[in-house]
Amino acid sequence: MSKITPTKEKYEEAWEIVQRYEDRQKDLAKLNKDLGFCLKQFVQFKFDVNEGKGEVTFSGLTKSGELKLTKSAVRHGDKFEDVIGKLICVKRAIGEDVEYLERYIEGELIIGVLHTDIVNGLALRNPLGNGKTYYKA
Repeated sequence: MSKITPTKEKYEEAWEIVQRYEDRQKDLAKLNKDLGFCLKQFVQFKFDVNEGKGEVTFSGLTKSGELKLTKSAVRHGDKFEDVIGKLICVKRAIGEDVEYLERYIEGELIIGVLHTDIVNGLALRNPLGNGKTYYKA
């Protein structure tokens, strides 16, 4: 059996894919660490994760005795990541901003409302993940 040596372009393309994968894993590990930090505000908590529907439901009892219930759901076209859904739920429960998490959500085409200034109801999420949204008129 003969071995086929990849071209330099194919090698560089594969290396970029590996780099993106490793960067993604680092991002998810950071988000998981953030989740652990946020959960310290609760004495008891429970997550119900429905990967099929792309939903996470959170219930937690704070140290002050308040019961917090929140839910997050993936939007059409987005990739479901349970750690992101969990972090959104917990941050909503403690009243923290979740908008910054938008840059960690992988997706391609989003139809509907991402921001208030949608052009013709169609918005394209930037695949580079730098938080910008690009519009197609």
